[in-house]
Amino acid sequence: ELGQQLDHSDPHSTEHIFVASEEKQAMLMRQLDVSKMRIRELEAEVDRLRAQLHKKTKERKDDAEESVKPPELSHADIKLVLKYIETLSDEVDGEISVVEFEHAVRKCRRAKGCAQSHARGRLLVLKLENLIDGSDLNMKTWFKSMCDKRGGGDMIMEHDKRVASLNTTFISAELAELHNKGANLEALEPSEITDLVNFLDPNLDGYVTRSELQHSIRRAHLPPNALYAEYQCSIVMSKLETYMHSQELRLKDIFNILDKDRSGSLTLKEFEKGVKSLVGLEKSREDVELGRLLMASKDELMERFDTKESSSARRAADFKRSKT
Repeated sequence: ELGQQLDHSDPHSTEHIFVASEEKQAMLMRQLDVSKMRIRELEAEVDRLRAQLHKKTKERKDDAEESVKPPELSHADIKLVLKYIETLSDEVDGEISVVEFEHAVRKCRRAKGCAQSHARGRLLVLKLENLIDGSDLNMKTWFKSMCDKRGGGDMIMEHDKRVASLNTTFISAELAELHNKGANLEALEPSEITDLVNFLDPNLDGYVTRSELQHSIRRAHLPPNALYAEYQCSIVMSKLETYMHSQELRLKDIFNILDKDRSGSLTLKEFEKGVKSLVGLEKSREDVELGRLLMASKDELMERFDTKESSSARRAADFKRSKT
């Protein structure tokens, strides 16, 4: 259209047309600048709304987490703890003396940090017993036969007496030999042997005595509720010890704080009320999970630790199925 106008117009009107075109272009550029500015404003508004939404979502999440009551030691748990503490002494009177209290704190120090390794050790001791039974031995004769192999075993001091012991390296080699024979469905895998030997040697001195072996067997056969009681006790005692250190107190001081009537002993009511007011009864999600673990059956433990059949076990199982 502009070309046609130029063809039929005189030179004086052409200059007017170009001026009009430049003004229109300038107007369009101004409109474009305004549009760009509006877009930037809208983008800033979107960013602001996103930040606001993120903040509200986080606040709702925090509120939801706060509204979920943390797990606590129940009255039944505290009652179980009291009974457990009483089993540590010969006197059973339904109350805790200062001696029983101090003994419980010392005994529970290790239990709190070893719950998971104990659960796995318990499973592996049961597997070891099955493995030895398959060799027509029991734990006592198995230990003696290994000592005989070592010329009577390694003599070490235990409770001021010289006793026969077995080097953990030697035990590992013997267990590996049983594993390589593959004659039993409960054959231990190499990684299991390492964990088992560590469980049999609680002080990690590199030797296992007969008393340590017997203690490990007793621990493996403790009723699950006894292990659970010990762990619940360790939760309480750990809380009290943490408070004691933070306040630079002694165990006896903590006992006296709990002993409101100054009778020299703690009743169930005194103990529960005192612990709740002093350090609270809350326990972590991990404490709950480990409590379940200690109450687990052998099958549940095997599933929990993903214990797999050895190749020899699979061969034996396949052979048995083929016979049937």
